Amino acid sequence: LDKAKRAEAELNRYLFYYSRWRSHMDSLKFEVQQAERVLEKISSLESVLQEYLADYQWLREGAAQLSSCRRILANSYIFAFFTLGQASMFADELTPATDEMNRNLFESKQQELEQAVESLSKLVEAPVEELVQDGSVAKVKQMVLDLTINVDQRSLNLCETAQHDILARFTSPQGIAPYAPQTQVVRRMAKQSLSSISGLPEVKRRRVGN
Repeated sequence: LDKAKRAEAELNRYLFYYSRWRSHMDSLKFEVQQAERVLEKISSLESVLQEYLADYQWLREGAAQLSSCRRILANSYIFAFFTLGQASMFADELTPATDEMNRNLFESKQQELEQAVESLSKLVEAPVEELVQDGSVAKVKQMVLDLTINVDQRSLNLCETAQHDILARFTSPQGIAPYAPQTQVVRRMAKQSLSSISGLPEVKRRRVGN
């Protein structure tokens, strides 16, 4: 009976992480197609507004950031499956209290990114009619710019949490591919953060799963 219960719990755990990974991968397929829709939307905006030398790069960059974030989120559930929980591959190195702390920290960063991504997605996918209504393009532009930086920063935070707050504490140091920020603001912040820890000794890492 105990074996059956454990098997059921392991299956439910797998299905939990798989369903969320699958959801973000499905959304990623939509985001990849978004590039073409964004070009069509920009063409419509230029036709409707007829603003001289109007720049809609913010819309392109917002759509590109969405695709990047969807990949991060999808992979974050693979990471969580293998590193969090008493059934993870590092369970023998974790006390229940430490595992709970890791899960709470990681899931908090994960949820913050998911919420910000959904907010950005709604703006990027908004119909042209909504964008031009009552001169709201300028307002939407600022919101997209702010959220693009926001999700870029949260993606960096999630990856740094995985690397520095979770993986680095294991007996055998592990490593994930570093996140490369896409916005100038976050790149500057990341560079400053890296400079502040440049004096720390380097550790040899191996990728999770290797």
